[in-house]
Amino acid sequence: MEFAIGLLIVLVGLFIQLVAGPFRFGWIEPPVNGIVFWLYIIVVWSVSIGFKESRAVRWLGSIRSATGSMTWALALTLVLGLVRQQPVPFRTFPGFRDMLSNWSFLLVFLWLLTSIACAVSRVCRPLTLKKVPFLLFHLGLFLALLCGFAGKAEVRRCSMTLAVGESSWHAVSQDGSDCLLPFSIELTGFQIPYGETDAQVPRQFISSVRIDDGLSSKDCRISVNHPVRLGRWHIYQYGCDAGSSTLLLVSDRWRAMVGLGLLMMLAGAACLFVRTSRRKEHQ
Repeated sequence: MEFAIGLLIVLVGLFIQLVAGPFRFGWIEPPVNGIVFWLYIIVVWSVSIGFKESRAVRWLGSIRSATGSMTWALALTLVLGLVRQQPVPFRTFPGFRDMLSNWSFLLVFLWLLTSIACAVSRVCRPLTLKKVPFLLFHLGLFLALLCGFAGKAEVRRCSMTLAVGESSWHAVSQDGSDCLLPFSIELTGFQIPYGETDAQVPRQFISSVRIDDGLSSKDCRISVNHPVRLGRWHIYQYGCDAGSSTLLLVSDRWRAMVGLGLLMMLAGAACLFVRTSRRKEHQ
């Protein structure tokens, strides 16, 4: 039955994709995403508690629903990995080249989220110590997925190319528009250390920068895999060309909540591992 339900959800998503085009995350820009975030939590928990004996809620909180939704989510994620992803024009069908904006993917994602919420609601009554690992893991998964979706509309990615001695408050967004930053970046130096055995192979790319937010300034070094964090902005070494350095700037204020969800999942998995190990020792 779960396969049939998943297939029906995918077909409904494809129909919406055909009629309305891909989902646009611009529709849930702040403060809409925050409203959607809390409204969804309130509605799904209210329904799962208030209608806990209904057949639909009991099915959504069952292992069968969780397995079905996870299977379909993994199948569509496989499509995301196999098909080259790129922005697509409006009303593109079936929309497999932009899976994150594909209605089928989003509806299956919603099914998975709701199934997790109903399962947690079912298990937590009554609350006992033995249920803590399960609740930690599933609440963490719920938080990470929901915050990742709600925060996608606020993720800003832009780049800035500077020559040594040059500074700017402006970067270029992915769509080519101007992005005014809350701070300026000055490139004070750029180094390309080479390997000891091969002088032609760069070992690292290092940008020395001075960041000024109008109140204070600080000197930082940005290298590959070693970004600098300034508030909700992360600044990465992205590239270089003929004495200039290209920096990638990413802003995501929901990132901390996603990280908290992942930590909760790790804590739940660790608790479950410890409990299983102790059980085996006593056997």
